[in-house]
Amino acid sequence: MAPDFLKRVEVVRGPSSSLYGSDAIGGVVGFITLDPADLLGTTARNAIRLRATHHDANEGFGLTALGALRGEAAEFLIGVSGVRTKETDNRGDVDTVSATRTRPNPQKTDDGGVLAKLVMRPTAGHKLAAAIEGRELASHTDVLRLSASLPKVTWMQGDDNTRRVRGSLEWEHKPASGFYDRLTARVFRQDADTDNYNFQRRTNTGATCSASSGSGNNCYIEQDFFFTQETTGGGIQLDKMLNAGGLAHLLAFGIDVSRVRTEELRDARIWNQTTGTFTKSLAGDIRQADARNPVGVDFYTQPGRSLSLALQADF
Repeated sequence: MAPDFLKRVEVVRGPSSSLYGSDAIGGVVGFITLDPADLLGTTARNAIRLRATHHDANEGFGLTALGALRGEAAEFLIGVSGVRTKETDNRGDVDTVSATRTRPNPQKTDDGGVLAKLVMRPTAGHKLAAAIEGRELASHTDVLRLSASLPKVTWMQGDDNTRRVRGSLEWEHKPASGFYDRLTARVFRQDADTDNYNFQRRTNTGATCSASSGSGNNCYIEQDFFFTQETTGGGIQLDKMLNAGGLAHLLAFGIDVSRVRTEELRDARIWNQTTGTFTKSLAGDIRQADARNPVGVDFYTQPGRSLSLALQADF
């Protein structure tokens, strides 16, 4: 997510599945985004926050705008953020297209994000919250620092794109009395995509367009790598504070359920410009066509589900 949308970052070391779900067996890095009250304070009815940044090392310019409104029983926040940068400068002075290049590869990056939150308190002890957060990062790189282990690759460019959208609904209940002090229930959905496109020219290589050996052939190659992950889940957690034996005890219990669906795609197109031939076999890796994409792709799909039941007591 955009850094300007963060309120704080929490790092929890060690197993934490009882509080954060089944994926927290090794620890948690939690990103907490801004709430409307973080801009409005306790009394303001509306607020605006503007932030502009410049980083000399990568000629980066950024702008973030946040606005918040407060009504009788609801608060709303919306924010947009954008950053445009180039490659990070270094002290290299060898500006060649070769394996000995020391200057950074030319790069342009656009990073944009959006955040929207609605918080409602319809009655005493009840809070409803809806949030949507998204980020898109696009980067174009001219690879001028070539690899010594792949001497036939004489030109390369790459486009990397990542997108993530997450939406959630949450209900919090704090009763005046009962067998729990706080109940939190939430559902969420997140879609994340990563796309990578590589473009290469291979010079004086073999008939198979090898990147490391051969002679007499010039080739142009396009490679695509896609990764998509869809996550849907929800959970309920109840907290109860008890006093016994002169000590305060916190009891937390709940359930967490999630489903993750992952899909990967790899594709390649190889033109031998010397012989005038086209193939989809690169270094022995053959892309076969299927009904979903007749041009030839490799698909990998992995569904998954997780269920966590947890009970934790702190003394």
